[in-house]
Amino acid sequence: MSLPGLIEKVEDYLTYLKEEGARRVEVQSMPRVQRQPSSFEAAQTVKPKPAEATTQREAETLPPALRYMCAERLPECSAAPSLSVLGSKSYFSSPNRDLLDKMFYAIGYTLCEKTAEDPGAEITLGQTAIDYISGKKTPLLQKRGRWSKRGALPVMPTLGPDYLSMEPKAKADVWKDLLTVIDKLGVELPEWSAKYKK
Repeated sequence: MSLPGLIEKVEDYLTYLKEEGARRVEVQSMPRVQRQPSSFEAAQTVKPKPAEATTQREAETLPPALRYMCAERLPECSAAPSLSVLGSKSYFSSPNRDLLDKMFYAIGYTLCEKTAEDPGAEITLGQTAIDYISGKKTPLLQKRGRWSKRGALPVMPTLGPDYLSMEPKAKADVWKDLLTVIDKLGVELPEWSAKYKK
């Protein structure tokens, strides 16, 4: 479908919605034009109260390149605390996301689009994340696999998926780091990965 054809279909759909009585249509994937709402729209719009930050991670201001995610234990695995995962935003979208999902699935976790509320540990992915956590430029290969602390929270720096795509042999190092996290939490590996624990 060509771009003009797509635009025409969208316009037809918006006309249909207007005829059906829809006052406002929001499309998340398209840029929005800033405009002042009419007095009628302003009166109809309920403004949500600003949410209070419930955790340190929600309260802090991250650099634009970084993002927090939560790794929660899979239901078919034994109970365990969640993990806080910090990395570059690009890590959490395809094709990097596919590799991350496989890594966390191997230890019995799944990545979620939220901030961990009471994590048992934090995993930092890549150079940008470890620089942010440590507050200084430190070669990641020197920090990788060594526990550090952030307040009372143990932090495990490891390699990001972009590095792993360039250096596939480094996946063994990341696997060791993830096993270290699991051991620190006192959690068993899921049965599908237990045979790979060395």
